[in-house]
Formats: sequence, structure tokens, C-alpha cells
Amino acid sequence: MYAALHVVVFTDISLEKAAASDSYCHNHQLPIAFIKSEVCGIFGSIFCDFGPEFTVLDVDGEEPHTGIVASAMTTLRFINESLGDSKLEELDKKAPAPFYKWFQGCSEPHGWIFLWYLDQEVVEACSRKFHPLYQFFYFDSVESLPVEPLEPGELKPENTMEHKSIQNKFDQAKMFMVGSVELGCEFLKNLALMERLKDQSYMTLIFGLLQK
Repeated sequence: MYAALHVVVFTDISLEKAAASDSYCHNHQLPIAFIKSEVCGIFGSIFCDFGPEFTVLDVDGEEPHTGIVASAMTTLRFINESLGDSKLEELDKKAPAPFYKWFQGCSEPHGWIFLWYLDQEVVEACSRKFHPLYQFFYFDSVESLPVEPLEPGELKPENTMEHKSIQNKFDQAKMFMVGSVELGCEFLKNLALMERLKDQSYMTLIFGLLQK
């Protein structure tokens, strides 16, 4: 199925298909790096499985350090004792409520956050440089949800993730930005994808020698 590939990336697939594909990649004679990402509204996750014998050849880009081991001890007993009779925390029943209301759609900024992470994971899987994610990454932006109830007109499909009052502020904004590389170009890209910087708005951009 994916025998000729070194890395496979899935987005927005069912859990059943993801499990079957990951099992195939994990148990392949030459393991195939499996990466799955899903963005649901302001929630998102990434799962990585690079196989049972994946080796990172360069963890941080620094020269390897050498030294002498003076002593060693086992910490297994200490960890077991420190846990003691601790109880598991009860699940906050109100916590999933925002997900039920805001899981549909995908805002451009959230999409770009996960695209950036996916790019890094693909590079790490191919080059074996720098440590990949510890299998699972989760991100949400619940704090960006509106506190006050929205007006019915704000809930039209085109305003699902970004209500009209915020759009109007962008459309009339006068912005000033220094630099247009790395983070700057990503900021410009997000504004373009959201079709902002129009009507009464404009941006002053300074780059090159003027930055110094």
C-alpha cells in the first residue's frame, strides 16, 4: 500500500483508517514513518509513529559531549514510592462542552500552526535530525472563544470561526510591521488567507537596512 514511501502523512481521516494505516507502517519490514493530524475548529492534534527502531542521529545540532560515569543508581523504587496512594483526578464534566460547540471548521491561523508542526515532523523523519514529537501533540485555543453570546447574524457559515465584529476591526486597521521574514511572512500569509487588508485598512512594512 505504502511500500515505496518513507513517510506518510494523513489529515482528517477516521480513527479506524488511521489505526489500520499505522499498524501497516509500524510492522512493515522497513518501518514507514506515520504522521496523522486533525484540526477541529480551535482544537487540533498530531500523532507520530516512526517505527520501533527509529534512531535520531543528531538530537540538537551540537557537538556530542564526552564524560566519565562516576556512579549510577536505579530510580524505579523511588518513583513507585513517591506515587504512594495518590488518586486520579476526576474529569471535569464541563471541559468537553466547548469542543461540542466549536469543533466544526478550521480557522487559517490554527491550520497554519499544525501545518508548521507537520512540516517539521516530516523533515525530522526523513533526515533523522532533531527529536520528533513524543508521539502525541495537542493544542487548543479555548481562551479565544467569545465570552458573550453571539448575535444570530454572527453565526452564518462564513462567520463560524471569526465573527463579524473582529472582521470589521481588521478591515479598518492601520498596521505597522518591522521585518517580513520567518514570522513576518507567516503573519502576512495569514492575513491574506483571511482576505483581510482591504477597504479602509492598510499595512506599513519595513524590512532590509531600515530594520537596523
